Amino acid sequence: MTDLVHGAGLDGLSVFVDDLRRWHDVFTPTQLDTVLTALAAFIDKAGTGGSLFRRLQADYLHYLNQRTGLPIAGQAADLYAQLTQHWHDLARIATTDTCTTTRVTALADTAEHLPELEQQGADLLDLLARELNS
Repeated sequence: MTDLVHGAGLDGLSVFVDDLRRWHDVFTPTQLDTVLTALAAFIDKAGTGGSLFRRLQADYLHYLNQRTGLPIAGQAADLYAQLTQHWHDLARIATTDTCTTTRVTALADTAEHLPELEQQGADLLDLLARELNS
């Protein structure tokens, strides 16, 4: 396999989303089925607490909102709940009983707004941290 893709953090997520549309050209159908199954496991299993930790983050932010009454904590909790569902949807799509090309296209379409949503989440957490420190 040539042209390995590298990235981390929010930039890495953008690289991942952009790269998804190439997967059907990079992998054979059998490889792609394995990759998609692994992707779903990494998103919803693999020690992340579900949806790449977003469920755990949403739960804690809801708790923090209840304890502090800070509106920004509630906004962050709601966004992380939305991210939880978005990531879970990706895992579900990756393992649906359709051809791999259809799954990859659906994944790419669904993932298109993830970098923006994750950036909004990071921005809200930054604002929340500032609010808690004031």
